[in-house]
Amino acid sequence: MLAYIGLGSNLNNPKQQIKDALIALNSMQDVKVVALSSLYQSKPIDNSKQPDYINAVCEVDTHLSALELLYVCQAIETKQHRVREKKWGARTIDLD
Repeated sequence: MLAYIGLGSNLNNPKQQIKDALIALNSMQDVKVVALSSLYQSKPIDNSKQPDYINAVCEVDTHLSALELLYVCQAIETKQHRVREKKWGARTIDLD
């Protein structure tokens, strides 16, 4: 099954955070990254005083269910020290 995952970061070297998340995704036994968009810089959605985001989208081939893939993404976020304090807040990594 093909799935698409959005990646975003605006803390602690965002380009490296995205690279690390892609490596983590690709290292999973049941997930293979097959395509990656360019990196894009964007302003925070609420115009708050936080750094710009770096965003990308990857296409993965997986046998995992949507829920299992969500758990994989959340585990990667946790490993990369994602803290959920504020909606639309700054983050080390966001995988959707």
